[in-house]
Amino acid sequence: MVMGRYNEITISTTPTNATILDDSGNALAVTPAKLTIKKNEEPMLRFVKDGFQDTTVVMSRRPSLFYVMQMAMYAGGYFMVPADRKTPLNWAAAGGLNGGVLYMIDRMLGGAWGNKKKVEIQMKKQ
Repeated sequence: MVMGRYNEITISTTPTNATILDDSGNALAVTPAKLTIKKNEEPMLRFVKDGFQDTTVVMSRRPSLFYVMQMAMYAGGYFMVPADRKTPLNWAAAGGLNGGVLYMIDRMLGGAWGNKKKVEIQMKKQ
């Protein structure tokens, strides 16, 4: 929700002018290129160029550091104990639950995931 659902990734190859194919075999672009990828997906891309071996790469995702830190902060607020051990910290519990719900929504929609912003592929000659 905060960081968006898509990443723009710059892809370059050595040598240049390789065709980028998706897992269905559809041509997406020719390198160097910028692709927009949903954060909650892990697309498999294949790079093809005459005279070079086809190269396949899976664009893996990982949890964004921003969201890991955010979840830790909300969880810490939820489990706080007041100094007098009598006064309930309803604001902390509400914040923790609210943050947890937002975090789960971001994980499902893709905002909690991050990908590399730049990918460089070395293709081998046949």
